[in-house]
Amino acid sequence: MFFVFLTATGIVTSTFSQEDFMSVHLSPGILILLLFSLYHFGSAQDEAARPDSLHLRADSLQRQADSLEQRASELEQQFDMFDTAATGDNDSGLTGEISRLKQEMVAVREKIKATVSDIVASVDNNKVREEEPAPAAEKVQVVIEEPEPKKGFGAFCLSFEYTAFDVDPLRHLAKHDRSLTGVPLSFSDNNMLTIGLMGYFSKDNSMRIGNGLSCGYKAFTSDIFTRPSDNSDTAQMSDSIVTLRVIPVNFGFLCEKALRYNPVDFFAGLMVGGHLTVVVKEEQAATLVSSFIGEESIQKEKEPRYSVALSPAVFWDLHGGIAFALSEKMHLGIDGVARFTYAYEGFGAGFGDYLSITPGIRMRLSFGSAG
Repeated sequence: MFFVFLTATGIVTSTFSQEDFMSVHLSPGILILLLFSLYHFGSAQDEAARPDSLHLRADSLQRQADSLEQRASELEQQFDMFDTAATGDNDSGLTGEISRLKQEMVAVREKIKATVSDIVASVDNNKVREEEPAPAAEKVQVVIEEPEPKKGFGAFCLSFEYTAFDVDPLRHLAKHDRSLTGVPLSFSDNNMLTIGLMGYFSKDNSMRIGNGLSCGYKAFTSDIFTRPSDNSDTAQMSDSIVTLRVIPVNFGFLCEKALRYNPVDFFAGLMVGGHLTVVVKEEQAATLVSSFIGEESIQKEKEPRYSVALSPAVFWDLHGGIAFALSEKMHLGIDGVARFTYAYEGFGAGFGDYLSITPGIRMRLSFGSAG
């Protein structure tokens, strides 16, 4: 590129005549184009170079700029000569063109100086930035919030259930059992109170799983009746009374679904398990029956006799109700219960199976985080 520049400028240094002014006019134009090309070429190279090579490139451009400035001074002297010749020939058009070219030459020279100054300043700034220590990276503390593990919910319940006990199996027992033949028993009053315990666990206070145990008691007493005495030597008749003490026991697996709308819980579920009906028969002389304490010690004609009948079965109940929060750890609820009991052999061989249905209303007092 620099060789082409020297060749182009060499044209100007040749001997000119009056007819060669057009050639002089073209040579500065070519020089300007070459200078602009050199400027852009140097800028592109400087941007791609590293800071060390930028110093070398800047020195080279500075030397070229000095050479161009010297050459421009020589051209100005020649232009002055041409200007004088043109003035003598009264060629005003050529004089104006030469003046314009001189101004362009000066502008090009100033651009070269400015470019070189910018390159040197850029190199110095890059060197200063390299020498400065890099700022320490700011420590960014990232806090990842882990979801809290779901708490488990549990409760212990004390329940009281008022039921209408199904007495049909007892009527069947009183009718077909030999020891109860002729005994005037009444089963009209079948209301029974049972007490139960329940415990369950819930992972999200929605589905509850646990166990339940309940036990009840009811006594059925006959009217006074007369039967032969147990003493076979005499045919003496005696007045007697029979009492059937019924104890139903249930133990099963509990599963409930709850919907919580604080402070109210709605729940429904079932319980499946084993059932046992215990019937204790107590037979005693009518003379021993008294409401006054101590009368039994006065008349000891006959000691009471006891016997037991058992009826194992399976049961399942369906229940549903509502509970109210008394506090965060205490709830009071009420639910309706329908209990189904099935015994394959009833109270023994020859009795037969039976299915009983016992409805009831249960109140539960729960202690724990679950309702």
